Amino acid sequence: MLGRIRQAVRHTPPIPRCSTSGVTTLTQTRALSLDNSIINDVREILNGVYNPPSPPAQPSADAPPPTSEVTSPTPLKRSSIYIFPPPADPLLSFLTSSIQQDGNRHRASRTISRTLLYIYTMTRCPPLPIVRQAIFSASPSVRLMTQKRGGKSVQKPIALGEKQRTRYAVRWMLQSSNRRSGKTLEERLARELVNIARNAEMKVEKDADEETDDGEKKKSGGDGNAGGVFAKKKEVHELAVANRSAIGTRV
Repeated sequence: MLGRIRQAVRHTPPIPRCSTSGVTTLTQTRALSLDNSIINDVREILNGVYNPPSPPAQPSADAPPPTSEVTSPTPLKRSSIYIFPPPADPLLSFLTSSIQQDGNRHRASRTISRTLLYIYTMTRCPPLPIVRQAIFSASPSVRLMTQKRGGKSVQKPIALGEKQRTRYAVRWMLQSSNRRSGKTLEERLARELVNIARNAEMKVEKDADEETDDGEKKKSGGDGNAGGVFAKKKEVHELAVANRSAIGTRV
């Protein structure tokens, strides 16, 4: 039995051995292709992430200097809610000082704020332009200085500055507002300011209508202005014109 097995093993052809060189070559080829693909992927990623900026070009001597573009500001939307002017306005501060009593400035500021609110309620317009127009219309241009000379009183017209004109106008308006109807000072002052502003506009329109082609004006029955503010202003100006000869005299 053992002899037969030995004879069969002897006559069996030998099993060919596989060469390891082919396997090694295949493994190296696959590793190289894998390394090349990884390197290509890394290069693509690096090119996409890091792109070094090119150096700036040096301007030539003949090139004009760069000009900065000026962008136009965006237009602001107009709000439907009116914002009252701040109390730090010089004109409102002067009005506050004019009506201040016993050093109570907070009360005077509150009165001016309510006056602006009354004006806005009456006209539905911004109150500060109305106040400015009223004071400008009631402001006199000159004042009269009286001096006794040789037993005779001489009145000399003297021009007023802007602050002096405003002081006279505010004083006259406060005196005239006391004769108006209203329980509070802010209501009476608001009515006086609105009335002066309206009469000033009416006077300008009336003077434009009455002017003839040759530049002369027709005589009218009155000056078209209500209240005593314009009457005082007119009286001062008429006296200044009547005493204009005393301008050159030293007072």
